[in-house]
Amino acid sequence: MDQRMEECRRKHKRFGQSGAVTMRRIASGPHLTGALFEISTGGCLIWTDWLTPFEPAELIEVRLQVGPLGLRVMGDIRHVSEEGRLLGVEFHRLAEKQLLDLQRFILELEASMERENLTASV
Repeated sequence: MDQRMEECRRKHKRFGQSGAVTMRRIASGPHLTGALFEISTGGCLIWTDWLTPFEPAELIEVRLQVGPLGLRVMGDIRHVSEEGRLLGVEFHRLAEKQLLDLQRFILELEASMERENLTASV
């Protein structure tokens, strides 16, 4: 599938971004770490250095940290890559305040990326 068709298929605009991620099962379990790969208002893509113990449809808590910006949300695992290191997470039942916080988080990331691009082009 080409890039334009893939973007049209998406419900939410995605932003490529890197940052720290901590996640854990809602029911119990240790906190596991990963790296933020992409984010949108609908969910995120997380890369891990280890084989994930998570299964599709499992509910997890996700803590995102990009520079000084942080956010905590709940999400459902929607996809685990074949090699078990890339997780697609759909954010779960966001309250209005959480959605506003997520939108603000993404706007800040977008503004930060634009500032970096301007600095790099000078």
